[in-house]
Amino acid sequence: MANVCDGLNILELGAGSTAGSMAGMVFADAGALWHYVGPTQWIVTNERLQLSNNDMFINSSVGAGILWASPFGPIRFDLAFPLTKQIFDRKQMFRFGGGTTF
Repeated sequence: MANVCDGLNILELGAGSTAGSMAGMVFADAGALWHYVGPTQWIVTNERLQLSNNDMFINSSVGAGILWASPFGPIRFDLAFPLTKQIFDRKQMFRFGGGTTF
């Protein structure tokens, strides 16, 4: 059976500025995930998904980031702070990402 869920990303706003090969941005994000049917634990990574009993809860966060168009491809650094979260939510305040250009 396939994984099934209903989700809603209510608000994702961003504003930024660029300077040469670097861009800075600030963002606000809010969203929720409902009616998830699928695996809730992964033995390989020892992770477990805690499902909420509150169907009306919406997670939200604000943050800032830097995007660098490096010679190896785009590299992104984000720092975010949760505004609303449930007690079992894991915080991921720093995020690093990379990719390729087309």
